[in-house]
Amino acid sequence: MKRLFTPVVCAALALTLAAGCGQTGSPASSAEEPQAQPLHLETLAVELPRDYAPDDETLLQAIANAPELLKAALAKEQVTVDTVTVTVGASAGATCQALTGGTVDLAFLSAESYLEAGSGGTVILADAGEGDQAGTASVLWSSPSDYGQALARRLADGKDLTWTELDHARWGVLDRDSDLGWRSPNLWLSDQYEGMTLDDLSQVTVYTSYEELLRAAAAEEIDLFPIPRAALADWAEAWTLESSRTDAAGRSGLGRPVPMTEEVFEIAAFEPLLSSLAVVPEADALSSDAFAQALAAALEELGQTQEGQALLSVLGAACYVPAGEAQLDPLRRILTMEGVTL
Repeated sequence: MKRLFTPVVCAALALTLAAGCGQTGSPASSAEEPQAQPLHLETLAVELPRDYAPDDETLLQAIANAPELLKAALAKEQVTVDTVTVTVGASAGATCQALTGGTVDLAFLSAESYLEAGSGGTVILADAGEGDQAGTASVLWSSPSDYGQALARRLADGKDLTWTELDHARWGVLDRDSDLGWRSPNLWLSDQYEGMTLDDLSQVTVYTSYEELLRAAAAEEIDLFPIPRAALADWAEAWTLESSRTDAAGRSGLGRPVPMTEEVFEIAAFEPLLSSLAVVPEADALSSDAFAQALAAALEELGQTQEGQALLSVLGAACYVPAGEAQLDPLRRILTMEGVTL
């Protein structure tokens, strides 16, 4: 890929480009402040994954629309590209090899596939979670049950929970493929309790959805359960509604007598897990923070249109924020626990 850079382009771009969904660059406060200089790329070779496309037609449409959509969105962030080419990787391994070989400049990959392929490249963006952090975090909560409340009180008193206490609890989780409903609490247990996992607990019930988990918690059938903050907050209104009533989103009530904040308490916050990545070649000019911020803003711009949303669905996330290799560590440890050779 041939690139033409204006002087001090990276430093200048960093002054005006803001990272994260919903954020925009602030205008210069005075005439003395340096103005952003444009970045000009002659070509940008992009590779898309097969992981997220629901069908071939969606994937083909994304390939057809992506060059002009990306060019236009990047141009608004002062990155002009003469020619954008888009291909679909045969596998994550093949895409990583293409990054290493220099035939792909920007690849979108699932985080798990990227790690299983042996990496190769520099991670510059990842899917956004709450508060524009990279990745999504789950949280372990206590239910309104007597034992759930007892565990929450021990933590509030500054006492650590022992393995015996956790083993006495009735756990509700999602199935083993769930990053936030199984793998996150599994990793936390292993880290905190010398390699012990959900499989070592005496009372674990697997549910098929967050709704089932919450209904079990509201019915005091379980004592502990994992769910992201935002997903829990979605049920705050329904928590105290009678079962015959529904909240604004159509969720039937859970019938609790007091608000959720008064009887559901945080036990532990888990490390965020990345699911989707944007990767560039190692030691490449595109691995700069300035380009990462520009690309994140361009992808956010794409999300404002129907065509752009369709492309983002193929890229794997509705919103991307700057991220780095170190933030893959929790997922890397999970895969190692599960016997995957990395």
